[in-house]
Amino acid sequence: MPARDNRDVRWAKLATVLAEAARDGRVDPQDARSTLVHALRVRQNGAKLKIRPRSQGAQGSIDKYAPETPPPNGSNESLHADHVYAFPHTGPRLAEFFNSVTSVDAWLHELRQLDQVVCLTAAENEIVRLVELEMTGPEKYVRAGIVFLG
Repeated sequence: MPARDNRDVRWAKLATVLAEAARDGRVDPQDARSTLVHALRVRQNGAKLKIRPRSQGAQGSIDKYAPETPPPNGSNESLHADHVYAFPHTGPRLAEFFNSVTSVDAWLHELRQLDQVVCLTAAENEIVRLVELEMTGPEKYVRAGIVFLG
């Protein structure tokens, strides 16, 4: 029996198959996207207090509630792991993305980029979500006025 691939390679193989199925019309592209986005979120579960970089707002929330943790989702002061590079949402951008990333190696690169996160408060995350409609990457935080520590 061959050695099992590491977690990242297995994830990239799954993404390759999902993208191929979406391109071929065997799977709705939005469903393929949802599966991959869910996997991105699961990778960050429970890590919000460890994520760097962290915004000044997130640090302020941590300091305010210490030694307890900040409030859970539903509060503007809750912590969120925001993906620096957003996965395309729908339509032509999503189709173009699935058409352009076709190999396991290409998916490894894309997924590593998509897996990059920063820690924000819920309030900051809402501001970033609006900016993210026009841009992705580190520039979106500059446009949103988010300041990071260090």
